[in-house]
Amino acid sequence: MTDYGISFDQLLALVGSASKRATSLAASLVETNARVDFIEPSFLSDAPVSDISVGGVLLISAPAAVGKSVLARELARRTGNPLIDLAGRRVGEAFFMGWLARQLGGQAALGLIGEVEADRATLIIDAADEALVGNGPQDYGVAVQDLADLIDVGTEGGPAAVILGRPDTIDETARVLNQRGMSTTRIEVAFFGEDQARKFVRFKAFEMNGNGPARELDDFLTEFFAVVLKALGAQEWSDADSFVGYAPVLDALATFYDPAVNMMAILKNIESSGTTAHVWGLLIRIIREVLGRETEKFATNFGGGNEAKIEYGRQCYTERLQLALLLADSPMDMPVTPEVEPADETWWDELETQVHEQFRVHPFVVGRSEAETNPLLRFTNSAFRDYVVAASLSDADDLRARVIRDHWCAPRVAPSPILMRLALSAEMGLDVVNSTALTLLVASQAAEFREDVFLEIEEVAEPSDDPAIEVKARLIEGGQEIHGVRTRIISGESIYLLQGIARTELDVPSHRVVAGEGAQEFSLGPLADVTCAEFASESPELRLRRGLDERPSFIQTGLVSGVTRRVTPNLPELLKLITSETAYPWSIFRSVRPSGASVSAMQWEAAMEFQGNARWYIKKSMVKGSPNYPADVMDTILAKGRASRKAHDFSVERGYITKEDGVYFFELEGFSIRTMVDADLENYRYRAFLDQFIEWAGRANGDH
Repeated sequence: MTDYGISFDQLLALVGSASKRATSLAASLVETNARVDFIEPSFLSDAPVSDISVGGVLLISAPAAVGKSVLARELARRTGNPLIDLAGRRVGEAFFMGWLARQLGGQAALGLIGEVEADRATLIIDAADEALVGNGPQDYGVAVQDLADLIDVGTEGGPAAVILGRPDTIDETARVLNQRGMSTTRIEVAFFGEDQARKFVRFKAFEMNGNGPARELDDFLTEFFAVVLKALGAQEWSDADSFVGYAPVLDALATFYDPAVNMMAILKNIESSGTTAHVWGLLIRIIREVLGRETEKFATNFGGGNEAKIEYGRQCYTERLQLALLLADSPMDMPVTPEVEPADETWWDELETQVHEQFRVHPFVVGRSEAETNPLLRFTNSAFRDYVVAASLSDADDLRARVIRDHWCAPRVAPSPILMRLALSAEMGLDVVNSTALTLLVASQAAEFREDVFLEIEEVAEPSDDPAIEVKARLIEGGQEIHGVRTRIISGESIYLLQGIARTELDVPSHRVVAGEGAQEFSLGPLADVTCAEFASESPELRLRRGLDERPSFIQTGLVSGVTRRVTPNLPELLKLITSETAYPWSIFRSVRPSGASVSAMQWEAAMEFQGNARWYIKKSMVKGSPNYPADVMDTILAKGRASRKAHDFSVERGYITKEDGVYFFELEGFSIRTMVDADLENYRYRAFLDQFIEWAGRANGDH
């Protein structure tokens, strides 16, 4: 999307204000509570605001954890339009009219819809993500179709509805609306600019009122931003805004800031420790500083001036105990059993009570959240939540790991890319993790908002007498490996994926991959590449997501199984399925030899070999330019038999593949690498290429 900027005021003008009659009819749905801490975001569009004609439905997409619900409420408040919150709702046929009638009464609901049709009101719809995940794509799609029928208006004037959600939710919403003939316009929430970021931190750091030592905070932020830009080699704010302008990072920074201490000295100490080679390591240090501060607060309060008792409190209220409480189902009921014996046994009597009292005001926890049964929904910030989950990936037992995974699967828990970023930062110190970690890493990566960030998970040892196979996950950013973690999985054991996979290579040919078990839908792509023994698709619907350049995703497997009965959209260019047999609804994605005599069996077999090899060269993890792939990695792939050695050697011998600076480049004449991927034998130049290969291979085999 071209970066045409739209301000919040311009968005308000596009949406338009509700009429007095509409506001009166929908009084119970009109937002009246102003938030003094609301920071007006900016937006991006593929067209200048002067060229945007927002009839039909306006779709606003945003990465995870940037405050879509706060934005929806403020948008509704400032325009006087009714807010429809889909959180926790069962949606489906006739949902919107039925819900409005229950909330407003039948006559008022009909009157409101009349105002919408007359372009005097707009429905602001929040929590589309939760509605899609919680109800499944079929019921969600039916509800969206119902909305389209309800607000069936032209393309002139303001939007009849505004829907906010993550990019994948907005993709699905747009698809359904467009199929229904409804006009849609899409914009994106931008990361904060520097002025917005400074204002955001001020409100958070000074308890929502913005009053505090402004100069000291401003100097601290200047230094922090300079550290990050230097670490990333960035010249401008926009080169680093996905970190310095990302709300969860800024929220954590505001919690970290303490005007009572020398924050510049602490930041300098963090910078000098060398943790800024990858800026997410800086966030880890910040979060650990906050946890350490909590330990000191407890020790001081518990000790009451007794140095021995203060030290004992420090030994008890450790980061490890805080993490355990943060992930406990019932933290106020969790027994506190420190490993260190107290010098005075009377300390035992007050320890547990004081630990629980200290935890009640923990900066990571939303106040009065004890009734929330899912601990991942109690956090004030997704950065804190994801740090705590990441810290559990190495030492949690199998049962506890599965419990955390199940909590992560809840529709109300929005996966963010922060978990993957923290877990695969060297500063986190994770080298060996439990096998469930792979599930969470893939889910977190699927929420990633940067195109140059890739997750690679692969078996690093061939099966042997040892039933467990080592699997390594590593983060690739801008073509460079950041960090990797290892786990061991028994051969044949299943690897579970939650709600989606994107920008990930999952190379586990000895294992079964289970996608979307227990979920209503599973999202595949953009740029998902799965190699496995069996691909079990266990959600009723599998949704294909396209990237900016529409490169396909790949599944190479011996067997496709599961309960999936619908793959949408059914476009063969979005998914290449490499397998011997397929059944409905997968057949359309498998390359099939054209009927008739135009393509011989030998040509088709050769095309399949080159399709498998071309698959690697079309990946997003490549550096920019001509199709290419790191030579050492490709040599390993060839050695494992995961690509055709004959096709590679032929291409090298004929000069189609050359090696330069440790990279193989694939240069073709008369057709593109995409022709190979699509096995497009209608291209006569490609057929001639295959005939050359067949002749070459025959000579190599001694055939006459």
